[in-house]
Amino acid sequence: MVPAARTLANEASLVAAPSSSWQTNASAMTVAYANGNVYVGGRFTSVRPPGAPAGTNETPRTYLAAFDASSGQLITSFNHTFDNLVWEIAASPDGSRIYVGGDFTTVDGVSRQRLVAFDTSTGAVVNGWGARSDWRVNALATYGNTVYIGGSMHFINGTARTGLGAVTGDTGALLPWAPTADGDVDALAVAKDDSKVFVGGKFNNINGAAHHAVASLDPTSGALIPFPAETAVPPVTSSCTSNVRDFSVDSTTVYVAAAGDGGGCFDGTFAATVSDGSLRWRNDCLGATESVEVVNGWLYKGSHAHDCSRSGDFPETVGLGGGRNLLVEYTSNGRIGPWYPDTDTGPPTDVGPLAMATDGNQLFVVGDFLNVNNQPQRGFTRFTSGPDTTPLAKPSWTNFKVASVAPGTVKINVKASTDIDDENLTYRLYRDNGSTPIATWTMRSTFWLIPSKTYEDTGLAPGSTHVYSLEVSDGTNSARTGNSAPVTVASTNAPYTNQVKADFPFFYWRLDETSEATAADSSGNNRTGTYQAAVVRGVPGATSDGNTAASFNGTNTSRVTGNNLTTNPQSFSMEAWFKTTTATGGKLIGFGNSQTGTSSNFDRHIYMTNAGRLVFGVYLNGTHVITSANSYNNGSWHHVVATLSPDGMAMYVDGASVGTNATTTNAQSYNGYWRVGGDSLNGWPSRPTSSNFIGTIDEAAVYSFILPASSVGQHFAAR
Repeated sequence: MVPAARTLANEASLVAAPSSSWQTNASAMTVAYANGNVYVGGRFTSVRPPGAPAGTNETPRTYLAAFDASSGQLITSFNHTFDNLVWEIAASPDGSRIYVGGDFTTVDGVSRQRLVAFDTSTGAVVNGWGARSDWRVNALATYGNTVYIGGSMHFINGTARTGLGAVTGDTGALLPWAPTADGDVDALAVAKDDSKVFVGGKFNNINGAAHHAVASLDPTSGALIPFPAETAVPPVTSSCTSNVRDFSVDSTTVYVAAAGDGGGCFDGTFAATVSDGSLRWRNDCLGATESVEVVNGWLYKGSHAHDCSRSGDFPETVGLGGGRNLLVEYTSNGRIGPWYPDTDTGPPTDVGPLAMATDGNQLFVVGDFLNVNNQPQRGFTRFTSGPDTTPLAKPSWTNFKVASVAPGTVKINVKASTDIDDENLTYRLYRDNGSTPIATWTMRSTFWLIPSKTYEDTGLAPGSTHVYSLEVSDGTNSARTGNSAPVTVASTNAPYTNQVKADFPFFYWRLDETSEATAADSSGNNRTGTYQAAVVRGVPGATSDGNTAASFNGTNTSRVTGNNLTTNPQSFSMEAWFKTTTATGGKLIGFGNSQTGTSSNFDRHIYMTNAGRLVFGVYLNGTHVITSANSYNNGSWHHVVATLSPDGMAMYVDGASVGTNATTTNAQSYNGYWRVGGDSLNGWPSRPTSSNFIGTIDEAAVYSFILPASSVGQHFAAR
């Protein structure tokens, strides 16, 4: 189940609109907060004010700059010249110093071998701090008077250290802490109680023992401490290598960011208990995670996540930079939370956000992005707790439709809006320019799950005419549509086909052709189907208006398949009438990744067992089904509807509910075609003898939202 959202104007603590800040002229790779300032390091050679186009108002800053944490303004007094890249910055526990590591060998013309310290009060180099490394420093962490160092080095202060070492925070004198790593160390963090040091990177062995990508070490001796959660990172294979990029630690938990090389390799996050190293949860989003940071009880992450369906969240998708580059996760279970800003990606890594830091109430983000929320902002941005000034978009009239098909009643169908920092929006419906809403409700929506609600305005005078408008609010901002087109209230019940059209189907195949090869789409959306050769057309239909239906003979050439590729439907309803006496079952309607033949991905289907029971199933890391208690192969016409939405699964037969499943809210992630009459059922429960249906099917419709129970009952009664 998706966790309940906070009842705040911005549900995940931070608003998704970035606050004003300066920007860089190239990629930024590290960020730290100390003493009211934000320190940013990377590949850039100049910085410029917010809104300034590239190449204008540039102020030279070679690889390191400081900004005011509360305003994002450049700290002009902090100006130092490095001869090479800055890869890492860490603040002392009291914020009085920052320690900087990278590839540089001089700072302000003075020899500083890949390590340097600055006083945050004066901005000056701490000349008495003499730590140095023979090779790149990628990672720094501090506790008390200790600075832990990780990277590619072989020597620190002239003494052998293989990838790891430590110096004092006051003078930079070498400490005896000397664990060894056989590959680059990219991330370090210290437990809040100083009980252990967490190490991440591209290594396969620590202290000569096999520990791939992540390990836990004693902060004094450097000895390995058991860390059972390291099994969250899969072992290296020829097709998968996952490495740890970053840590964030709170009082009880260490949160870990991973990036994988290889299709489907582990790219996500996991959380472990600090005290014993046990795994708390693992999020399997695909798309490398570069950074994580805990702010106000939420885990923010920088990544290019493009498919989180394996963890029960969004399916394969794209954002500004080929994925969702900024996300938040619930610290309790790793599920994606209600915060959806985005960046693009830029050179040289084309990843997006690379590092994060916080002052406890803000999130500072750096990376190789060029834009934030489609607005120019390169290299550095920040997110605060408000106020939320992001305007809500007006609900589109394509998502807000009105019709009257029953006496005294107007049906209003509303497709939810979305907001980048609120999932739960409030909707207010108004009639005839009134100031008091006739209905108010809240719907949860995300960019990948957009539900709809049908409201029936009843007790109206038949023949009267009305207009409607809709307002949506996040609790702080609101937007209201103009008026709908006038709708005249019906005096009698409309025919079945009008009842279906009044619920605005995605497509609607009446299957009433007599010889044509194309199944017409009566929804008006032109999503037609194609009859395969063995489908018999023109047989008696289910409805009383004399329309005909299609007969299917249970073979692979007796199907109707959609002509339009559909993108990964996750909120939908399927509907059809059927009549059969078969004892071999078969699929009535469903979704598959092949337009013809047999699909290799197939779910979102209604099929019949050999015993005549109906099964509605979706696939998500296994099959999830609802099965009817009764059989329906008695030769009579029956009506079936199945729905999937953020509320779960439901199935109705002959206007009545036959089962629900509130825990399954997603289906398998793929694009495909809607099909009637058959497709593969391999691996599905109570698999029938035949995957293809023998019998008659009529009035097949699919909706891109949940069809409410009231509409299901109306459709059944209207036959």
